[in-house]
Amino acid sequence: MTPEERLWLWLNYATGHDAELFYTILEQIGDLEEAYDLVQNKDWEAFDQMDQSIRNRLSSAAEERFLERYTGWMEKNGVKIVTPASDDYPALLERTQNPPSVLFYRGFMCSDLKLPIAFMSFSNASEYGKDTARILGRQIAENGGTVVAGVDKGIGSAALGGALECVLSKVPAVGILPCGIDRIPDGEESLCRELSERGCLLTEFLPKSDPGKGIAGRMNRLAKRYSRAMILIEANPDAQYTGKNDSRQENGWYAVPGRISDPYSSLSNRMIREQNAKPVLEINDILSDFSDLIDPQRQEQRAKRSISFLKLNDLAQRIYMALRQGNKSPDDLAEWVDAEPDEIEEMLRKMKNAEIVNTTAQNLYTIDQTNTVVTFGE
Repeated sequence: MTPEERLWLWLNYATGHDAELFYTILEQIGDLEEAYDLVQNKDWEAFDQMDQSIRNRLSSAAEERFLERYTGWMEKNGVKIVTPASDDYPALLERTQNPPSVLFYRGFMCSDLKLPIAFMSFSNASEYGKDTARILGRQIAENGGTVVAGVDKGIGSAALGGALECVLSKVPAVGILPCGIDRIPDGEESLCRELSERGCLLTEFLPKSDPGKGIAGRMNRLAKRYSRAMILIEANPDAQYTGKNDSRQENGWYAVPGRISDPYSSLSNRMIREQNAKPVLEINDILSDFSDLIDPQRQEQRAKRSISFLKLNDLAQRIYMALRQGNKSPDDLAEWVDAEPDEIEEMLRKMKNAEIVNTTAQNLYTIDQTNTVVTFGE
């Protein structure tokens, strides 16, 4: 870690990752090193307009032993930081007002992602919403884009998981944590591990921070500022997102329409009706607006996805082996596979979304090798 990064880390911690306060202090003092020296020397004249609690935090964070423990913990746990002064700070995020002064991350940080696209995070996503997010997420990554979304057990996590299915992309997904980098949301361990290995897992929250109120809104704001476009699939009925409030013209809204009787689709449908969002019925509804950012060779050379048979769960393996013997209906599969009919139907739906199986004109299930190949090697 460079001396400059240590100073950014110091003031970020001292201000409790409050970006507005961070930049207020930086503007008043004019230089991070000077601010650090003033605090170490207990020269508080330049900080006389600030609460004593802030002064105490500035002072305790300026202790050399504190910074040594802080940076030592990060190195031991494979945590890296990026600041607006870093060459690899996300360019789109840097251009916004008061960007996060420090981002903690694991994985790969890239300043010039060609086509980062954000999926808005909300709770109570339906299976249809999560399936749609996964499909669109994978298709965005396959076309050279990057999915940016909150790790939320819903739409965001589904989109991130779909993007990670694209094995050709260097940074297929950027997952935003609702907590400190050392806190993994329950049930998201596998996703976070894969993001750290093949994409980027990041947060603006300090280590040891637990999720708080309004966390989905904070994840969405960061994802939005990080991206060229935002996709809304389903939302809480009381959500108030609108495309009119965006300050950058290239940062536009897209929405997947839903049933008019579904309260979780009311915001998507309303934004489409009021022309604040472009309707998305297929991936080209988004990609056609960014043709200058998509490598045509990437589209032409898209390889089939490869999935190891050993990575399928037990039921999926049994269904796959049964279909290798010929096309079958769900009732046929019930005679081959030792599982409840509803379990078979649910697994078939997931395997179809993953493009492992498909249906014929006779409504029989068959192995689909158009875009996905199941391999039997290690």
